[in-house]
Amino acid sequence: MPSSEVDVAKLFDITGRVTAAVPFGDGHINETYRVAVDGGPRSGYLLQQINTRVFTDPAGVMENIARVTNHIRGKCVEAGRDPDRHSLTVISARDGARCVVDEHGRAWRMYLFIDRTVGLGVADSETTAREGGRAFGEFQRLLRDLPGARLNETIPAFHNIDHRLEQFRAAVAEDPVARARDTHREIDEYGTRAHAMREILSAAEAGRIPERIAHNDTKLNNVLIDEASGRAVCVIDLDTVMPGYSMYDFGDSIRTVTNTAEEDERDPGKVGFNMGYFTAFSEGFLGETAAFLTPDEIALFPFAAKFFPYIMGLRMLTDFLNGDVYYKTRYPTHNLVRARSQLALLRAMENRYDEMRAEIARVSRACYITNSRSSSRT
Repeated sequence: MPSSEVDVAKLFDITGRVTAAVPFGDGHINETYRVAVDGGPRSGYLLQQINTRVFTDPAGVMENIARVTNHIRGKCVEAGRDPDRHSLTVISARDGARCVVDEHGRAWRMYLFIDRTVGLGVADSETTAREGGRAFGEFQRLLRDLPGARLNETIPAFHNIDHRLEQFRAAVAEDPVARARDTHREIDEYGTRAHAMREILSAAEAGRIPERIAHNDTKLNNVLIDEASGRAVCVIDLDTVMPGYSMYDFGDSIRTVTNTAEEDERDPGKVGFNMGYFTAFSEGFLGETAAFLTPDEIALFPFAAKFFPYIMGLRMLTDFLNGDVYYKTRYPTHNLVRARSQLALLRAMENRYDEMRAEIARVSRACYITNSRSSSRT
């Protein structure tokens, strides 16, 4: 019999007696459990089984996470903030390792649970959108001076559009589970936009934008929000923190923050683009980053907003064509529904693209002026 989650939890250097480990959250990739203990922290712990099909080097993932969280925790201490609340706390195994591999080859890790918080799948106000932007902008700001070697690439070519298009075209050509015949419209619509989706990659290849440490998976539910105050507390889900570009974190957040429906809404007619939330998120993000981002980076933010519904929808459609081997699904057409929803969001953004560009120019200018005034007073 496989080890129970309770048995696995006991392999970590925790305080108290483990009493339960129950499923927690609805993440697409890893399996997560909330661990309750007697005689330990009231909030308990969070145990995760790392999906080693997706993250083939769990030790490399955990090395990145340890470096990033240690750096952020140090910044919290300097600022007089509680590091156990404003950063993930990695709980080592009893032998000192950052993760545990059980007798069945499954990789596990543990964090201190951050209680009295919630992660929101859809923004419910401009205040929430602004807080999300502030949290992810602060994340980039805190890590811009991370010392040491380049972080590990936990998923090589993660947002590389050439790589994702190659995977997509192979799935269409091979059609391993005979689903292409039912998706001609989607295949055509993603295919016809492919040539316009290289702006970020082309800028990087030309040396016009700097490589930075990016979260690379900035869905709004990867920000914990304090239940009482509504303020962002902590950025979580750090598996994909690795080298990237600032507009990756901006664009992927906009994809979820501005969507008027859930990511897997079955009715594309319900999917729309909320410009107010776009502005609010931009204000939060650029308020933290405008002082150090380059003009070329900021100029690509509106494109990044369109890029992420495209690349994420492309990946979802590719997974559908391949037989749902990457994302968790609840029903046979779940990934196709997701891909259609992303197309609907992309169309809505295309219709408002000039407004997005004008807003980014206005917000970045305002943030730059505000930061300049603050600097002159200190």
